[in-house]
Amino acid sequence: MNRRIFLLALGTFATGTNTFVIVGILPDIARELNAPISLVGLSAGATAIAYAISAPLLPAFLSKYSHRTILIISMVAFIAILAATTLVRDPYSFLAMRALVGLAAAGFTPQASAVAFSLAAPEQRGRAISAVLLGLVLASAVSAPIGTLIGDLWGYRASLWFVALLGLVALVGLAWVPKQEARATTSTVRQRLRPLSNPEVLAIAGTTALLSAGNSTVYVFFAPLLTATAGLDSREFAVTLAVYGASGLIAIAVVGRLVDRVGGFIVTLAAVLGMIVTSLVLPLAPEVFAVAVVVLVWGVFGSLYGAAQQYELGLLQTDDPAPVFAINTSSLFVGTAVGTVLGSLVLQWGTPALLPVVACVPLALAMVATVVQIARRRRGRTSAL
Repeated sequence: MNRRIFLLALGTFATGTNTFVIVGILPDIARELNAPISLVGLSAGATAIAYAISAPLLPAFLSKYSHRTILIISMVAFIAILAATTLVRDPYSFLAMRALVGLAAAGFTPQASAVAFSLAAPEQRGRAISAVLLGLVLASAVSAPIGTLIGDLWGYRASLWFVALLGLVALVGLAWVPKQEARATTSTVRQRLRPLSNPEVLAIAGTTALLSAGNSTVYVFFAPLLTATAGLDSREFAVTLAVYGASGLIAIAVVGRLVDRVGGFIVTLAAVLGMIVTSLVLPLAPEVFAVAVVVLVWGVFGSLYGAAQQYELGLLQTDDPAPVFAINTSSLFVGTAVGTVLGSLVLQWGTPALLPVVACVPLALAMVATVVQIARRRRGRTSAL
């Protein structure tokens, strides 16, 4: 596989770190901005919403530029907005900046996947996509603790400068990404958005949203769930999060080859079945070792579907997969928002132990949708864009 593909993972690591690092520094941000943590906590939602809305639109509006040009523009904007965020002194300006940085990140990740897809041989496209997504997995595994440590030592603004520095390293790495020809400018924005009207694209993206919703219903609320069911203390919970990070690395190491061998839909079906079973087992784990084992398996399954769904979308538009990749990325963030709402409602009206049960509702829907897509593919009814 083309080694330059891994340079793109530097950028996804930076954008992923931007998302996850906020988790560990929210109290510090609230204190320095003299704002309630509930208000500052909306910054995660601001980033996700901006990302979800702009991800499908940016490839359409920037279609006349080459992928590498869009990557560079996005990363420069990402770094500049992070630097500007360190200068704000009120929570509402902070929220606005977090929305803007989400918009910049939305211009990077789908383009990076598209470049990786185009650089790889057809039989290695699954591995190429998983290599790019490796950056996001690494970010989820290490960014929160690193960001928290930096914030504890030097304040939350230092954490943001750390993310900006990662972005700068990624920007330098783009110099070694092959320069592609600028794309034709004859297509209109409406034509570039045509994938949004394709039923198969919407089916795959909708399934991604359901999978993300089921995953987020459990993951976002790990702390109250595992405290209530297994009585984990803060140190044991930190160990569990480390195990979850390791599960993502395991998954990303194998998912590319699995997808190249059996196809994305089969991998997605295995992932959703594994997520359902392990989600239901998780509340039954009595102590930290058992919890860690279940979380490890649950995390592996939960980290498989992203690359698998991306691969299937890429097959629908191999000449320029960026628009469909952007739609899939947007669906991930929509699913995260839905899962967060579901989890909040469970905690408000029920008990934490019900979180995995509720998570299985969107997961079951995703399973049915995936079976239907497998059946359609086998009948040769795949539609062309």
